[in-house]
Amino acid sequence: SNVAVNGGTITMNLSGKGSKGIKTDAAPIDIAGGNTTINLTGTSYYMVSSGDDADTTFATGVKSDSSIYISGGILNISNAGVAGKALSTDANIVISGGTNTFTTTGTPLTVNYDNNVSSAVKADKNIEISAGTTIINVGSKASGAKGLNADGNFTMTGGSVTVTDDALFSIYTASTGADTTFVAAVKAEGNINISAGKLTCTTTQSGKGISASGNTSLMTIGTTGADNANLTINVTTKPNTSYTYTT
Repeated sequence: SNVAVNGGTITMNLSGKGSKGIKTDAAPIDIAGGNTTINLTGTSYYMVSSGDDADTTFATGVKSDSSIYISGGILNISNAGVAGKALSTDANIVISGGTNTFTTTGTPLTVNYDNNVSSAVKADKNIEISAGTTIINVGSKASGAKGLNADGNFTMTGGSVTVTDDALFSIYTASTGADTTFVAAVKAEGNINISAGKLTCTTTQSGKGISASGNTSLMTIGTTGADNANLTINVTTKPNTSYTYTT
């Protein structure tokens, strides 16, 4: 069954390996009220299946194999764990309200040539934001980390979102040699559609502000006949002057 948070006060301080604050498998998570605080510091946890295939799980504030819905309340998640996430889902993340603060500061971890990096908000499908106030902070040690990270589409039709990413890119050893995971305040493998709301993105160590990184990705800002007063986008990118990356 699904997990619903509609009121009350919840405080969690978690230090276990691969720990999760709120977790479901096939059921969605619905946060509509209350005051929830989740602090995580745990490192990764290695799991070995019966077939001797190693798998790794990382500390996450709210994790679901289904979708995560946030429509109200106060939600504060801070994750200092290795390659940690504040929100993570195998499906969609839908934010339609609430006052949300998500912070991730964990360093990356390479496992079997796969570079696992932190993301404050990570969806294997789509991220949709229509209302509420969301503040995202990525720490300087979280190399390669993303603020909002969608493998599908990113859509914003309202609300206020502020992303500050202080991380530098992450260089790691892949199966083909040295490779790099780059930083972005907002990243989508699919399309990016922003038609209303206020989006502020800041990267301070050579990261990208907004990145539509798929081979066929499209970025659309505004809609035909829309009121431009309802849409504000501010993007600030700053270089890291002590490290020069060359291709």
